[in-house]
Amino acid sequence: MAKIRYRPDIRGTNALMRSDGIRDHLRSLAEHGADLARAIAPVRTGDYKEHFRVETSDSGGIRGDRAAAYLINDSDHAARVEWEDGYHVLARVAGMIDGRA
Repeated sequence: MAKIRYRPDIRGTNALMRSDGIRDHLRSLAEHGADLARAIAPVRTGDYKEHFRVETSDSGGIRGDRAAAYLINDSDHAARVEWEDGYHVLARVAGMIDGRA
């Protein structure tokens, strides 16, 4: 039986992880997460629910060399809703996107 030696193509992998296709896929997942977050967000005034947005970046990852997409809530009281009030909307949505919920 012939031995096959695998040599990872680090440059190719790095290029793939910064590609438009990967960034677009991550954006799609984050946009889906934004829809989920809006669906489960608590509503008192509507401000928190209206402030979900998605940003993409080419400097994500531990070394800053990967495409990334971020689901953000920039309401003035987002931290209070998430942590003090205990709704944990972003954490719950992360689990849903990841397939754990």
